[in-house]
Amino acid sequence: MIEKTITTTAESASDELRLLTGTIVDVDPDTINRQNKNGTITAYIELPSGFSASAIDKTSITLNSIPANAEPMTIGDHDKDGIPDLMAKFERRAVIPTIPAGNTAILTVSGTVLYNGKTISFSGEDKVKIKQ
Repeated sequence: MIEKTITTTAESASDELRLLTGTIVDVDPDTINRQNKNGTITAYIELPSGFSASAIDKTSITLNSIPANAEPMTIGDHDKDGIPDLMAKFERRAVIPTIPAGNTAILTVSGTVLYNGKTISFSGEDKVKIKQ
């Protein structure tokens, strides 16, 4: 069970709640080797219905507070469910130190998206296996 505390204004509460509870994140690889610090970790971000992955502020995307690489970032359909997602990559050597000890870890991807003329925060999590 994952618990979140959400602080919001009444005006934007519904949109923010949908983004904070409905954003789907898939982190690849599914198993992260702590000893391998070369290359990148990929996150696919799928927003809930009504929000557009293309409206995500690419400069705002982080994984465990580590900023995404500027390139490549592409819109696709990674899970082939007909809903567009945004692919972002993160430097493995920067992300590994943010992963807590243990055999599994929850990684958090967050950022902002432009919706109806306002910027709203999103957040999503994925559980990965950790190889020590």
